[in-house]
Amino acid sequence: MMNQQNRNKNKEVVLEARHVTRTFEKGRFTAVSDLSFRLRKGHITGLIGVNGAGKTTTIKMCATLLNPSSGQVLVHGVDTVTNPAAARECIGLMLGGSSGFYPRTSVRDNLLFFADIANVPARERKSEVDRVLAEVELTDLAGKKAYELSRGQYQRLHIARSLLGSPDILLLDEPTSGLDPDVALRIRSLIRSIALKGTAVLLTSHSMEEVEELADSFIVINHGRMKVAGQLADVAAYAHLSWTTTFDFSPTDSYDLPAVESYVGDFGRVMSRAFGGLWRVTVMWKDSAGMTEDRIRRLVSGLEEKFRTESVFTRTANLEDAFLAIAQMSDDEEGQA
Repeated sequence: MMNQQNRNKNKEVVLEARHVTRTFEKGRFTAVSDLSFRLRKGHITGLIGVNGAGKTTTIKMCATLLNPSSGQVLVHGVDTVTNPAAARECIGLMLGGSSGFYPRTSVRDNLLFFADIANVPARERKSEVDRVLAEVELTDLAGKKAYELSRGQYQRLHIARSLLGSPDILLLDEPTSGLDPDVALRIRSLIRSIALKGTAVLLTSHSMEEVEELADSFIVINHGRMKVAGQLADVAAYAHLSWTTTFDFSPTDSYDLPAVESYVGDFGRVMSRAFGGLWRVTVMWKDSAGMTEDRIRRLVSGLEEKFRTESVFTRTANLEDAFLAIAQMSDDEEGQA
């Protein structure tokens, strides 16, 4: 067991990654490079990046499933490489996917097995399994075989497993993937309530809206390297974003993206996509000297006059805007961030 002295050391920080690097193929491929961050008690941290950015590798290193090639991951001050068993006692992990449970064993018996692995005392296992089943709304399916569950139900079973033993740290990789919207909403509420009780949560999701709703802070990585870490204002500032304007072109109009880009010029970035039979264009206005709210209003008015647009909407930049802008940044722009 991890001793009380280690648990009391810096109560706020429960997990720390220090200059962590992970390579594969005998060092030829670097999945994560020189990554450092801290998880704090009662806080939800969103780990975001495109596919292949290194998110799952990072979570696996935090969970002791992979050792760093260099650097350290510390759980309550204890190195996960030198004392992985002590670290695991404090961590709940959810990787999701279509495997991970005994398919012809009941939901309840699967969780009883994993409660044993999680070192839940024998006399408490039944009540602990009942608790996590209720939290993910699987009580009525406790007698079902794992292979009989739907994708969303199986995902909830993964979450239930991660909650066994009330871990100090919860590592959640795409926790609402495959869930119906109403169930996903309840799972988000559950994650929030778990954090309010003091658990540190590291969360990945393809839904930027979900991460922004849940997380207190964010880590943006690309090609295994950290781009920026902090609150939404920090991420938006790194992306040089202030406001965004979205408008639609009717298919009957002359859609001229180069003309829009020319009009916007150096004041922002322009993105477009097909949307419900229309062309939807988003202008991400740069947060630079002279780009006041009044000036953006004048530029938007000019857009409406110059181009035949519909459904014009301007708002402050959100996490998805900042993430997309960072993904498009050139090396020169990153050097100025």
